[in-house]
Amino acid sequence: MDYFLKKIDSCSLVVFLIKEIFRNNKNFLILEGPRVIRYITVREEKLPLDSIERFHLLNILKVFVKCKGKIVLKNQNEILIQLASIEEEKI
Repeated sequence: MDYFLKKIDSCSLVVFLIKEIFRNNKNFLILEGPRVIRYITVREEKLPLDSIERFHLLNILKVFVKCKGKIVLKNQNEILIQLASIEEEKI
């Protein structure tokens, strides 16, 4: 996963690959999810608001919230915490 996260900036297809790796994989969502969520939220914050890369990074967060129709509460909380802390830093 570290390799893919390093390549997320240079290759836009990596975002889609990460999305497929995590889709409906509960064990991976729970074990690796929070770390990947932190990386994605920090990375998307550095991008301009109107960039397509930012859209794709925010869009991938949807995969971390549900697994086979059930909510992954741990990841949902992590996303909210990360996005809220970024907004607090701006203020």
